[in-house]
This record gives sequence, C-alpha cells and structure tokens, in this order.
Amino acid sequence: MMTLNIHFLMKLLFIVIFLFPGCYTLQAQPPAPGSNVTNNYINKFEGTWKWINGSDTLVLILMKKNESFTNYSADVLLGVHKYVQNGVTIQDVLYKFDSISYNYKNSSLMLSWYQNMDTTKVKGAIKDLTKKKTNNLYLQYIDGTPPTLIWHLKTAEGTFIDPNFQYGLTMPKDLILTKQ
Repeated sequence: MMTLNIHFLMKLLFIVIFLFPGCYTLQAQPPAPGSNVTNNYINKFEGTWKWINGSDTLVLILMKKNESFTNYSADVLLGVHKYVQNGVTIQDVLYKFDSISYNYKNSSLMLSWYQNMDTTKVKGAIKDLTKKKTNNLYLQYIDGTPPTLIWHLKTAEGTFIDPNFQYGLTMPKDLILTKQ
C-alpha cells in the first residue's frame, strides 16, 4: 500500500513538473494594456558608477526614463558604458548618453525592476559591442558611503545583435562599482 502511494506521488510530481511547467514557476504578469508602470525603487541606481582594477576600468552612467513599449509604458533604467582593459579602450559609448532621452536604442543597456523582486536589484540587458550580442546584466544596490553596485554579467544565449556574434563575455563577469 505504501509503495503504491509513493509511485502515485512520483507520477503526480512528474506530471506537474514536466507537463505543466508554468504551475511551479513564479513569473511576473505583464502590465495591463495601456497602463503606465511607475517605479521609484530604481531612482537610487541613477548616476555614474565606476570600477577600477589596476589598468582596467568600467564606467556606467544610468538614468531613469519612462519608456513606451508595445501596449504599455514603464519606468526603466537606460544607460551607457565604457570598458577599458589593460589601458586600452575596448568599448566606449558614453558619448551617446545625451541622446538616450530621445531614443532608447542609443543606450547600451536597459534594466528594470520587477514586481515581487528585491527592491535593491534590477535586471536587464547590456550590449557587448565587441562580440556583437546582448548579455544579461544583474545589478544589486548596496547602501553605504559611497553606495556601491554589485555587477553580475551572464551570457544570454539566443539574444544577439548580429549573426556574426562570438561566444563568451568581453567584460568582467562579477565586480563592484562605486557611485561617483
């Protein structure tokens, strides 16, 4: 009798996990059509952030902007970056910062906060101009004097800018940026 119950439970678990995967994953609901999602949690991320390690540097400049998407509007963080490795500039799109307010496609990264997520974290995408693709970027805000951001970069397979993309990451995977 006990064996029968265990087999039944295992089959039920298999059905729930493999046949109905949406049942066990927590996914954010998209905003209602025509809505405008405002978000004051992301204000603390705005500004210039910098990481320095010897002759390597990474600079981010982030701004909050309310962007229109297909059928809703939402507050997001748009930004630009500059990456220097061994004293050589690898990527630099800081000059596009002023034009972000007119066209989000001029940004090199877009981040947002999702409902039910920790208010110190944002996630989104950053363009890897060297490898001609887009990667996932996660930032966590740490309050302090000065404030810092924990940066975590992850390859986003299947999200490419150019069919000639290259695998791997150009910029560091994990680092800590300081607010300037």
